[in-house]
Formats: sequence, C-alpha cells, structure tokens
Amino acid sequence: MGNAQKHPRLAFMPPEEQELHRIVKATSERLDVVKRARALLCVQAGRPITSAAREARYKSGDRISQLVEQFNEGTARLRFV
Repeated sequence: MGNAQKHPRLAFMPPEEQELHRIVKATSERLDVVKRARALLCVQAGRPITSAAREARYKSGDRISQLVEQFNEGTARLRFV
C-alpha cells in the first residue's frame, strides 16, 4: 500500500485558479513559476503528489507537499507569482 496523501486537495478562489491557468499557458513566465503553478493545479485536480511532481517535472513530491502545505496555510497564496 502507498502512503496516504496528506494534502489531497486545494481550494482556489476563482481568480487564483484563473491566474494559475494563465501562468501555465504563458510563454513568457519563468520556468520555476510555471512548474509550481502546474503542480498546484494537478493536486487541485485530485492527482497524487507523486503524479503532480512528475507532470510538473520535479524529481520528488517533497517540494510539492511543502508547496501545498504552504498554500493551505495561506502563506503561499500566489506569493510565488
């Protein structure tokens, strides 16, 4: 059995979700910003942390878990943009 996902979902406000989608599609955004936005959207869609990390091209899910935790605590509300 795999480990249970600590932070299974994120609840974005509509403007936040729109901004994340814009970032992912933008060709002029920094790569690290796009990776974080893509990872957050994957987790919000219900994908496991490891799957979100793979899709966003992170080596492991540790950074994604930290990012999700910060977002859920309110300390990362699009601060990375």
